[in-house]
Amino acid sequence: MQIKTFHNITALLLLITICILMPVNINTRAETSIYTNKPLIIIDPGHGGKDCGAQGLSGLKEKDFNLSLAFALKRKLKKDFKIVFTREADYFAGINSRADKANSNKDGIFISLHTGSVFTQNKTGNFLIGYYSSQPEKNNFPEIDTINRKHTQNSKKLAKSIYQVLSEKNTVSIFSAPFRMLGSVNMPAIIIEADNMNSPEGSIRLKHPDYIEKTAKSISMGIFKYFKMDQQQIF
Repeated sequence: MQIKTFHNITALLLLITICILMPVNINTRAETSIYTNKPLIIIDPGHGGKDCGAQGLSGLKEKDFNLSLAFALKRKLKKDFKIVFTREADYFAGINSRADKANSNKDGIFISLHTGSVFTQNKTGNFLIGYYSSQPEKNNFPEIDTINRKHTQNSKKLAKSIYQVLSEKNTVSIFSAPFRMLGSVNMPAIIIEADNMNSPEGSIRLKHPDYIEKTAKSISMGIFKYFKMDQQQIF
């Protein structure tokens, strides 16, 4: 009787030891990154709160599309990147507070999301990708010099990486200008303007969830390309 009890206790202790040492994996495969050091992405959904930005013919406000695209982009990137938003809801955030939030982090990239307005006027279906330059290639911007100037080459590289993916199915242009928003950010930074809210087709397209998802996927693939990371990680 004592021997049987001893064997039962021994078996129980062995089972407990195995359970403790066995690695736990409860459906975490999809959320596990193959990268140990996740790069930082600052996502800046343009406008917000009292600042609606442009308003489309369908009634869609630019601030709302920008936030929807930002969250779609986060879903594509969160597994392999550290994501920080300059705003996460419908509230106003000034240029200085956005730049301060970005600059409180280090060694990342900054992507400001917008919809077509000034630069894409009358160009339905187009995307524009802008990066900071104190010597603008296009438009009549005043020349200024800010902290982002030292990141111009990497900002241009980031713009080109996203351009290479977006341009496969869209008309995309890259240009530089002394953007005040980008100029205040101490890391590679770009602004993306999607489509045109003022065209009948664009105003409908920008409200469609599939369009938002496809746009987010293309931008994500461009970011992976910039960091020379495996694009197959994107879902």
